[in-house]
Amino acid sequence: MNLKNLPLSSVGFAVCLALTGCGSDSDKSAPVVTPEKQPLSVSVTSLSATSEVDASSTEVKVSVSDESQVKSLSLLVNGEKVDTIESAPWSLQWDAYYWGNSSATISIEAVDKDNKVHNSAAPFNVEVTNAVTDAMAFGELNETLRNTDSLKVSFSPVNNAEFYEIQIKRDGTEQIIKSDDTSAELTELLLGEYNISYRATNSLEQTGPWSQPETFTLLAPEAPAAMEEPKIELTETGYKLTYTPPELEDGLYVQLALVELGEQTDLTTNSKDGQALVFEGLKPGAYQVEASIINAYGHKSAPTMLNVELEAPQAPENVETAMVMEGDQHRVTFSWENNDNLAYYLVTTTNNTTEQSTETIVTDSNTLDFMLPAGEYSWQIQSVDIAGNESAWSNTKTLSVGVYDIQFENVAWSSVNVLSTLDNGTVILSDKGDDNWLVKLDAYGNVLWEKTISKPGYQPLNTLLELPSGELVASGSFYNAGKSYGVTAKFSENGDEIWYTETQNNNGDRSGSITSAVLWNDKYYRLQSVGNYNTGYEITIQQIDLNTGEIVTSTPFVGDFGPYRISASELMVIDSEQLAIAGTLLTETYSELTTDHVNVFVAKLDKTLKLTHSWQGTNVASPYSDYFGAIKLDEQKNLLVFGQEESSVNVNTYKLDANLNVLAAQINYLNAELDVDWESAAHLTSDGSVVAIGMDFNSNTLYSAHFDSNLAFVRKDAFDSPALNDGPSYVLKAKDGTTIFTDRVAPYSGSGLRVIRTVF
Repeated sequence: MNLKNLPLSSVGFAVCLALTGCGSDSDKSAPVVTPEKQPLSVSVTSLSATSEVDASSTEVKVSVSDESQVKSLSLLVNGEKVDTIESAPWSLQWDAYYWGNSSATISIEAVDKDNKVHNSAAPFNVEVTNAVTDAMAFGELNETLRNTDSLKVSFSPVNNAEFYEIQIKRDGTEQIIKSDDTSAELTELLLGEYNISYRATNSLEQTGPWSQPETFTLLAPEAPAAMEEPKIELTETGYKLTYTPPELEDGLYVQLALVELGEQTDLTTNSKDGQALVFEGLKPGAYQVEASIINAYGHKSAPTMLNVELEAPQAPENVETAMVMEGDQHRVTFSWENNDNLAYYLVTTTNNTTEQSTETIVTDSNTLDFMLPAGEYSWQIQSVDIAGNESAWSNTKTLSVGVYDIQFENVAWSSVNVLSTLDNGTVILSDKGDDNWLVKLDAYGNVLWEKTISKPGYQPLNTLLELPSGELVASGSFYNAGKSYGVTAKFSENGDEIWYTETQNNNGDRSGSITSAVLWNDKYYRLQSVGNYNTGYEITIQQIDLNTGEIVTSTPFVGDFGPYRISASELMVIDSEQLAIAGTLLTETYSELTTDHVNVFVAKLDKTLKLTHSWQGTNVASPYSDYFGAIKLDEQKNLLVFGQEESSVNVNTYKLDANLNVLAAQINYLNAELDVDWESAAHLTSDGSVVAIGMDFNSNTLYSAHFDSNLAFVRKDAFDSPALNDGPSYVLKAKDGTTIFTDRVAPYSGSGLRVIRTVF
């Protein structure tokens, strides 16, 4: 049929005929309908939401509604494409290992031939178990290794692995190494049991779980056989121990360790060339010899052990002691039975108070003489043989040296001044009848010299200090015929008078006293107070010429303390630039017939004796009066001030800084009426705290009162020794750590001074 020249209507008719066979007249007017394509749908048939995946590689089968429409199918796990196919059969591959021990979301993405994307209707989760690692395993591993420090391992591959990691565990430590293929070498292995496992990571940087661990153990070399007895010799340098090692394979050698039982001694030596192993210079004792084998990798076997006893000499028994006082020390003599097999003896003495020890070697003799200062001592003796081996120390024994308790009849005990001299002696200034009295004792209670100073007036001297030359300077005052006099005297180091000067106070002053003196910048200053009924005290600081005793300067002290009058008690050197003065402030109604103490004060003076700082207490103990007790200087140049009530129950303390600002103020209730001479009895300790020694009025018990570094009362300790008859009138800490007390001679009749030197 030739339709080439037909009109369109004729063509349509012809098509109609060809496709439909031409219908009735009614059919000629109906429209032509073309069927629509159905949307492409896909679903997973091999997995579901209840599936557990155990295989490391899993086939995922997919059903499609119209294969003719499919251009490609992709498997998505947790939204990531893991496989894509473009033709039937519609089965995708999933390396499920990389999602082991987790829940994975499965979905399918289909692309039709019009490049439209169709997703599976309902993504679902599957559980991937640890069984995905079941196929993973190392190649054959030896359960035990020895004499090596490396191991080559291989393992089964994992599909599509980019790289592998090998995990190595030993004794709580963990190491991970990386490998690009299925083998690796473990190096620098130490002794112990190892667990190893591996895992893989794919191109999506998805890492699977570790394989099941496998175990191997790197063992130490085998221990040597039972040891032979070493050869033991005694030489001049000590015991010598020689051990001959057994023959060993190449690469192995013996290490010998010597351990002193109960001590920290641990000696080692190696025999890499097969030579004998030697320890020399050993001291006596119980030892354990340990022989071990070490390989080329430094791995050490368990030791084979042998106990060895190296005998020591014995310390002497029945040691006798004798003491004879010589000069200012004690000669102590030890004697014991001789032993010809010993080279020398070693005697140690320890001062129980200072803990200072002295060791003395005695050769070619069975006696020992040596000198000791005063104190309580512990001593021991030890023998040393010709090889230098030492015995055990003897039992500790006690030796009392240089403590004393002496008395001076008819010497006042209540008003004394005591100082330690540069040559470790003790000088005491007191009264004997109407005169002053001086005595110097050595460190053992021996009287080196004793002097009575007979002058007009009643016992004028009451302050005492020593010059660098060993000479002594004392000051004081007396009242006679309505006039008061200041007195200063200088004595040689033997107590002989060099000069003695008296100076009458001016203006007809009624009474006066010198209460303190210091040596400051090589100059001597004394503190003088002169008073009368109307004006209170006039305070001056006087420099005395140490060559003549004459007054060089007399500088008035005027403090800025408002309406109060000043009763100055103490001078104290702070440093080469500063001097402190301290005492008590009085009310305006002061008279000799009343006691009107208000509170304590402190002032600081410069080198010209000008006032730079001043401070007064706050009468913290009201309603009781607060009078000056002592002032001390700590290592930080803080001033420590003690004020005490008349009742002696409360002690008011103040800690002042360099500018006299109050760092601490305390009302300290001592719960006892302590008889304390605070200026002498209060002593600074190394930690900045203060200890004061005194007697309880009521119980006649000796106490040490302890204050912390802020002068807060901490406690008071009672002591049974020494037994005093009264409160100590003076307490001195001597240079060797002993304590010197002055006390009343018992019974209470007449006058007598008791001096006790003891370790306290």
